[in-house]
Amino acid sequence: MYRLMVADFNRLLNRKVLYVPHLIYFLVLDIIYTIVCNMKTSEELYFSADILYTDNSTYIPLFLAVFAGTFLIDDFKDGILRNKIISGAKRMEIVLSHAVVLCVYAFFMNALIHLMGLVFGGFFRNGYYSTQRTLLTYTLVHFGSSVALVLFYMCLIYLFCEFRFAAFIPLAVAIASKVVSFIITYDLYNRALSDRTFRIFNFLDGHMPSSYLVSTLRHGTAEYFPTCIAFTAGSLLITGIYFQLKDIK
Repeated sequence: MYRLMVADFNRLLNRKVLYVPHLIYFLVLDIIYTIVCNMKTSEELYFSADILYTDNSTYIPLFLAVFAGTFLIDDFKDGILRNKIISGAKRMEIVLSHAVVLCVYAFFMNALIHLMGLVFGGFFRNGYYSTQRTLLTYTLVHFGSSVALVLFYMCLIYLFCEFRFAAFIPLAVAIASKVVSFIITYDLYNRALSDRTFRIFNFLDGHMPSSYLVSTLRHGTAEYFPTCIAFTAGSLLITGIYFQLKDIK
């Protein structure tokens, strides 16, 4: 497995297009936020630095989906996986190697957003509204949900790798879930819902990892972390079982 991970990480590091644009994007975005939110033209522009966490985190699922699709689909082309198996690699080792690389990338995305948020947050006129404990909770929940999502996207690639547009399936799912999350969040806090609709929306809002990356935290850690663990374990289990039974061409 060590050789597989070395090869996968080398492939990751050699493809700077997968992470350098994110660094530039969030850097430019944070600079714009910092300038706009410190303008003296209107009191309404004096936002707290929390938006560096809550607003930037909404882009994470999309970046993770693009990365998972473009990074993993290469191994399903030109018999690369078949060659790995013939060379002695076990199928579960291949899955775990992919999972580790994806989780490291998810960690990179979150570290980038949160560390830059801390740096630029110091320049905000109003500073942070949240306490240090709340900011730490943001970080842990965002990281947990990102791991759950990126491994879920990995599962989709393994299940539908033979489809012509398999690399775009995670992105399509990420966009759809993001739209659903925004609709649910808006309706929960801006519309009068029936009791049944409210219970359904509130349940989905508390048990969809993508919704944890939309706006502020709205539920307790007793809902967030078990859901992330369940998604992570379920994705790994389904991927491992399916790949063990799959006929590699």
